[in-house]
Amino acid sequence: MKIRDIKAWAIKTERRQKRPYLTPEAEMTEHVCSHCNHRYKGRFCPQCGLPAKWKGFNYKSLFLNFLDVWGMGNRPMMRTIKDLFWRPGYMIRDYLAGHHLNYFPPFKMLAVFCILLATTFFIFNIKVLDDNAFIQGIDNIDKKDLSATFIKLFDKTKEILVYFYTHDLYRYILMNIFVVIVCRIVFRKVRPHNEREPYNIVETFFGQIYINVQFLIINIVYVLLTWHKSDGDLFPYNTPFWITIPVLMYDFHQLYGLSYWASFIRIIRISILLFLLYFIIIILTLITIITIGVILDG
Repeated sequence: MKIRDIKAWAIKTERRQKRPYLTPEAEMTEHVCSHCNHRYKGRFCPQCGLPAKWKGFNYKSLFLNFLDVWGMGNRPMMRTIKDLFWRPGYMIRDYLAGHHLNYFPPFKMLAVFCILLATTFFIFNIKVLDDNAFIQGIDNIDKKDLSATFIKLFDKTKEILVYFYTHDLYRYILMNIFVVIVCRIVFRKVRPHNEREPYNIVETFFGQIYINVQFLIINIVYVLLTWHKSDGDLFPYNTPFWITIPVLMYDFHQLYGLSYWASFIRIIRISILLFLLYFIIIILTLITIITIGVILDG
């Protein structure tokens, strides 16, 4: 295969990825509902909601009803999972443009996959708090010369961190606030595909929720393949750099219309700003603990 053929294939593939999902046109065939005998045109009876092509319960119905427990029994969920890896940036762009019915809601999807990840950890007996640097840092503090007030403050801080790291949904939403602030700074002048104004902070938040779902699915697959949790290098994505960087480059290339190199540069900027932001939060937390301890002891 020649280089020219590869380029032509890549261009053709990208055109297919950019194409939004189109809802099928309304069916105009007349039906008689087998349940209430109502005559109607369309895919569902407006009187009782029975599908026009209803053929009774079968094994497929049983499987889809089981998936409904996890919020995965409808087509938008499966389409959203597929598009999160086939056309993630374009899918997010379509959702932000108003194509909501074609995709599973981002917050509900985040909750579903947080539960699935926690279930996977439970099945493989993976301890979420193992090798946690923040909690180990508190445990390694020499407390023999500290007053009882300071010891209580450090213990309370540890309790908060343990709760934080054992409740994935709250952690992802909270940490996404920091990621959104950083992404808004980094992408503040980027006009997506030169078609509209830069995404505002709320649109950026919704986009980051979908990207987090994408990485949650990757984490689940990683655990199933390796039988241990991945050591995240760029929070909140919780995957190694060799996975995080290419996936984010792919996402940002499609979402913002940037080249892969420009996406890589912005990922480096995001990493630096997140590191500085987390460092500032840690320093402010320590200052707060010391200040409260001094006031209470004073």
